[in-house]
Amino acid sequence: MGDVPPAYMPGDDVETPYEALDGYIGAMDEWVEAARQGKSVAKLIPVNVPANPANAEMLGGRLKFLDEKILPLLEK
Repeated sequence: MGDVPPAYMPGDDVETPYEALDGYIGAMDEWVEAARQGKSVAKLIPVNVPANPANAEMLGGRLKFLDEKILPLLEK
């Protein structure tokens, strides 16, 4: 599937690996949506690639895989 960007996520409110990954996916999804629409990503989680539709689609596919295949495994 490829790499996903590293991110620093505050862990104060996170109690489980599920919550950590879910928060990561949510933050990256915000970046993906902004990049798809050509909006500013300046106040979103930093991603070290240009915010353009092509990069948004690649990251979006990876996030979908995490959300559908990996996140459910952490619910247990």
